[in-house]
Amino acid sequence: MVQPTVFISYKHDDDATQKAVAKVEAILAELGLTPLRDPKLQPGDLWSNELYRWMMECSAGIALIGEEPAKSEWCRREWWFLSERARSDANFRVIPISVDGTSDSAGILKHVQAAKIDIQDLTAQTLQGWKSLENLRPSPDSYLTAHRAWLRWQFNDAPMWGREPFSLKDVYVETECGKLDWGEISDRDNPKDPFKDDDENGGRNDLAQTAMDLILDPGFREPIVIQGAPGAGKSAFTLKIANELMERGLQPILVRFRDFLLEHFQVANELIEDAMRIGSSEDQPPRPTDPILTEDLLNKTAETDAGQVSDIVFILDGWDEVSLTGSTSFQAQLTTWLPKLRDYANIRRNRPVRLILTGRPSSDVKDSGILNKSTPILTVRHMRPDALRDYAQRLTDHLAAAPEWDDPWYIDPKDIDILFETYAKWFENQDEEDGKDLDVLGSPLLAFLALRTLSDWDGDPDELVEEPTYLYQVLIDTTVKHGGQGRDTGLKDKTVHQKGDPLRYLLQRTASIISILGQESATFKELNLRLAVDPEFERHFGKAGLREAVNEQERLSTLMGLVVSFFFKGGNESLGCEFLHKSFREFLFADSILQLLRELSEGQSGGLEAPDVAYFEDFKPGELHYDATRGLSELLSPQWLTKEVKTHLFWLIKQDIAADTDRWLWLRDLILDVYIWWAEGVHLRPQRVRQRRGDDKWEPAYMQDMQEHALPFDMDAPANPQRSAALDAALGEALMEIGALIHAELLDHPAQIKPDTELRQYYRADPGGARFAPGGESHFKSLMARINASGWRSVGEFAQSAGEGTFAGLAALSKVSLQKQQLISSEFFATNLREANLSQADLYKANLYNADLREANLSGASMQMTDLREAYLREADLSGADLSEANLSGANLFEADLRRANLSRADLSRANLSGAKLHRTDCSRINIDSSRLQFADLSEAIELTQDRVNAAHGNSKTKLPPGLTRPDHWQN
Repeated sequence: MVQPTVFISYKHDDDATQKAVAKVEAILAELGLTPLRDPKLQPGDLWSNELYRWMMECSAGIALIGEEPAKSEWCRREWWFLSERARSDANFRVIPISVDGTSDSAGILKHVQAAKIDIQDLTAQTLQGWKSLENLRPSPDSYLTAHRAWLRWQFNDAPMWGREPFSLKDVYVETECGKLDWGEISDRDNPKDPFKDDDENGGRNDLAQTAMDLILDPGFREPIVIQGAPGAGKSAFTLKIANELMERGLQPILVRFRDFLLEHFQVANELIEDAMRIGSSEDQPPRPTDPILTEDLLNKTAETDAGQVSDIVFILDGWDEVSLTGSTSFQAQLTTWLPKLRDYANIRRNRPVRLILTGRPSSDVKDSGILNKSTPILTVRHMRPDALRDYAQRLTDHLAAAPEWDDPWYIDPKDIDILFETYAKWFENQDEEDGKDLDVLGSPLLAFLALRTLSDWDGDPDELVEEPTYLYQVLIDTTVKHGGQGRDTGLKDKTVHQKGDPLRYLLQRTASIISILGQESATFKELNLRLAVDPEFERHFGKAGLREAVNEQERLSTLMGLVVSFFFKGGNESLGCEFLHKSFREFLFADSILQLLRELSEGQSGGLEAPDVAYFEDFKPGELHYDATRGLSELLSPQWLTKEVKTHLFWLIKQDIAADTDRWLWLRDLILDVYIWWAEGVHLRPQRVRQRRGDDKWEPAYMQDMQEHALPFDMDAPANPQRSAALDAALGEALMEIGALIHAELLDHPAQIKPDTELRQYYRADPGGARFAPGGESHFKSLMARINASGWRSVGEFAQSAGEGTFAGLAALSKVSLQKQQLISSEFFATNLREANLSQADLYKANLYNADLREANLSGASMQMTDLREAYLREADLSGADLSEANLSGANLFEADLRRANLSRADLSRANLSGAKLHRTDCSRINIDSSRLQFADLSEAIELTQDRVNAAHGNSKTKLPPGLTRPDHWQN
């Protein structure tokens, strides 16, 4: 018969505890009980497979508690595990034994605390009844118990970011949300905007209470969708709600989407079981051999005040963090799996298993087929100003109360005041038309980072809190400035300067590699393989390997832990590296793109001569243009630039242009040449190479190298090679937007593009500057088709917005030249084409719904039957344009120039034509019902009838053609 086993939780490096261990083991031996402990494990080591097994199969547990053990993160994790086993099984025995006379178990063992005894009182008689206990094997039930213990630890006790002297529970912000059903959001006639913070669009509700009410409602059968911006607190909420559910006796199963191996499984239960965690992702605990998610488990019910509900609640966090590899699109993965997960929770169950889904707003979720009209959409709101102040104050209090910790920092009360006053002013006067909000401070994560960065920074705090990209930039600059110290800690200047660049390089390269792979983490092996062939790595770190380089940076860094976690530092090299929050990776990836442009342009200024190559010829190795095309294609082609990366990148570029305009004139020309290289498809063409001896040969197109670079270098890693069309599309869109942005920022600069060769046809020389012409003479639509040939795009077809009107997909294309382009039926929904030159373009039946065309030149454009509803055409030049049968309903044409335009049979109902010029404009059979004509000049409008005028709104300043009179309802 196997002897009963007793797990001993103790602090390794405490003398009093070690003496207690010896006494405990002697008593256990006297009783024939087997002790389970590992004297080889040290604080900071990974929990081993064996340790997890002991915790799940032991017959009983002894927790040696006291002031010193209570300071040990390791001990506390073990206590949570033992406590949860005692909660779940009335027959499981846990005895807290004090080693120093205190009862300090940090409140973790409060359920068994009444049984606490002092070590000197422990005798064999105390444990006499344990001889009849039974051993267990890791089972589905024990794994679920371990999962609950892990959820309790993460919320109630784990140091935030793995290093702060407080837990998530200590500073958790009671999150608010707007509540709408999907049917209200998707209503075609009267859609509601979940992101608009007012009573009509969901109001403000306590997120935890709202979700709990739905979970405990026996008649509710829908998934609960929770969406919010990065850093809004969605993942923190999942731990909060999981702990509340456990207090009510329910069983939450919390899984991160990032842990789903979507391509390895076909059925939902296996997918979820594989992703369930009972510890850190670098730990490798044993798994039960039997299924965890059995039908019996899923059919268990719990009694509530309203009736019976399912005992199980699936919480699936972060659909936006699905690991993307190969050619399987984000949309395809969500469309496949979200309905499967929904059906798995609901199918054939009297009481459907509750399903909570969280993530960033995504049109792909809406198109996945998981949403019904009655599906609740809970949209996380920004913190209220008083919540922000309370949050900052709680952080301050916990920092001040912490006796000792590795990375001391403090918050100046003046910083709290600045954050509060700045944010409160924005919160009360939110301007929906203003593209740069201060909602960054309404995010718990970024508010924390603002305070953390302010504590180490001597700059103007007002500037820092107004721009999220600036906040990230200063955080990284502060981290790198003193070799990661964040402040001068007495290191010699030589060390400070030596360590700054390597740390920034390591952060940027790690972010780039992860982004290139389309994942949120990279293995040690993958990082090592890529960095080993990077000459910059050797320049920064010499012959040291990646492990040595990281260990050195970790030793010097205090802020680095806020930015990136290198999991292989603990010895498990299979998992590699991931960023604490994907926002860091997004900023650092944008920063790495800018860094490449800086390196290419070092010491350059003014214009750049056009390269001397034929349009189909590639550049030669060693040449500037060769390095530019390779460097940019490696970064930009493996994935689309997300709107978050674009937001950071565009802001960084604008700031750099303002700081060094002359250098960016040179870069403008270089980016134009790289764009032309893409537009002419040079990377898709085989190249003739002259041999030293014998005949020339044809080398494969560079696209082959691009494909290989986008694949894992680790040949043992799973991979799905991307199609060349996808790589081509992502590269083209990025180059187009970056090129357009640079040209737009430099449009008013007097310097023109260098000699206008046939290779430099992709620009227009306008008075005062050079305007980017992404289609050359007439190729824009075909280039759009190349981009759309990728087959999927996270923000819809190219030239559309990113959805919800929050960020135009082509926001950088303002001020471009699309003159004379053939754009029939093109999609420009909500696109930013402000000040663009579209003169004489053919836009027949194009979709320009909600497009921004302020001050755009559309003179002579063909726009018959074009959709211009809600378009912003303020001060646009539409003179001579053909707008017959166009739909301009609700469009803003304030002071627009419509002279000699054809508006025959056009719909301008509800349009704003105030101050517009309609000299010699064809208004036959026009619809201007409810349109505004104040100060408009219609004195020479053609075929404008009295009944049309009667249906509009004007005033005494409106000029009408002879014979027409002002209606009585017009204002004077």
